[in-house]
Parts: sequence; C-alpha cells; structure tokens
Amino acid sequence: MGSPPDAVLPRPWCRRCDRKPFAMAFREKVQFALRPFVDHRKAHPELADALQSQVDRCLRYFAYQADLKWISLLMWAGANPRSTGPDLDDRYENDPECYTTALLEACSKGSLDAVKKLKPDPTRDNLSDLLRAAELSDSKELIDYLLTLGAQPNGKPNGGSSALDRCLWHLPWEDRNTFLSKQLASKYALQGGLARIERLLEAGAKWRPDDA
Repeated sequence: MGSPPDAVLPRPWCRRCDRKPFAMAFREKVQFALRPFVDHRKAHPELADALQSQVDRCLRYFAYQADLKWISLLMWAGANPRSTGPDLDDRYENDPECYTTALLEACSKGSLDAVKKLKPDPTRDNLSDLLRAAELSDSKELIDYLLTLGAQPNGKPNGGSSALDRCLWHLPWEDRNTFLSKQLASKYALQGGLARIERLLEAGAKWRPDDA
C-alpha cells in the first residue's frame, strides 16, 4: 500500500493523542497507517511493547465488533489475539478485572466468523474459558464449533460446568418483557437459550452449583 505525505502520518508519540496515535488511527479505520506502524516497530525495538499494546487493544475492539476486514488487517500487522489487556475504552485501562482478549471478545459477541479469523488453538487456548464467554451470545453454532475443537464443558473444581451455570443465569434475561409485564416468558423468546443449554447437556455438561 502506498504511503501518504509525512504530514498526515500519525507521529509515534504525541501528547495530544495520549501517546496512542496508531490506536487512534486504527480505531478510525485509517488503513494507510498499517505499513508505517509495521515499519516504525521494526525501526524502534525499544518501543515494541508500547506499539504492541496499541495494536492489541484495537484487535480486541474489532473482535467484538466482528469486523472481519480489520481483524485480518491487524493480524497482518502483528496483533496478538491472546494477549490480555483493555480494549479502546480508556475508562477501564487501569482495571485488570476488565481486561480481556480478542478471542474472548469475539466469543462474547457470538461471531463464529470472527473467532475463526483469530484461529483458536486447542494446544494454546483455554477453550473452556472461550466456551463460557460464548454462552452470553446467541450463537449455538459457535458453541458447537468450540465443542468440536475440544472445549470441555465441565471445567469447575467440583466437576460442574461454568458455561451451563452462566447459561442458566442468563436464561431469564432472554425475554426481558417478563420483568415489565410479570408474565411467564414465551417459549419463542427462550428458544435460543434453551437450545444452548440442550447442546451443553448433549456434550455432557453437569449442573453443580458452587453454593449447595
């Protein structure tokens, strides 16, 4: 890809950009910033960690957006789908409890295509954690895919399934009108959640609450 005039390239460090110029460019989908990013990282190994942090944060953001094009572009630029940290929301930048990975974000979104782009690896990734994240999505196909890769539904110390726990906890929220009308939830509204529960049970998931 061609390089634009130097005047419009993001500077490597800039107070006005809060020292994240490439992250800002990628967030705005400035594609011509990709090559300067790669070149700058090679030319300045002392900045490698800071630059890697910027591209990884963007990958987490676009993974949740299920933006397949920018997932591919950022992976080409060296983004790590397994690194843990914040996304582009600066409010949680210093809160480790809110840290995540691109793979977890794609699973939470329920995008099978985005997860496949990030190439989960059973030998490197905790598939049970990915399965648990996928339970908040509406994608039975994603759950099937993770189970096929080898995700174990029963990963709790007591032999139960955290994914099933989460799915059961989330079930009442499948039909939010019940909280307003105080009526029974419709089977139609619950069909997605029930299908995910059924798939987990077929895979051998066990319900063993932590609090007896």
